[in-house]
Amino acid sequence: MKTLREKEIRILARRLNQIYDLQIAKTLSRAAQIEMYKELLLVYSNYFGLNLDSHDISCFLAENLPKVDRFSADPAA
Repeated sequence: MKTLREKEIRILARRLNQIYDLQIAKTLSRAAQIEMYKELLLVYSNYFGLNLDSHDISCFLAENLPKVDRFSADPAA
């Protein structure tokens, strides 16, 4: 597993917050939400050149998903 740098955590946290804010995410089951988060964060990871794999994303979600509301403010601020 790759150790995430602060920049990577900020990018993923910001994107996770944006995904969570989508109304569709709130109507899905928890398992469906997690799968959606994994897929979208993996795409964002590649887009921003973070080169994370699905295991890295899963670990990030395991650590941060229960606290998703803590990212309601922009984590870069």
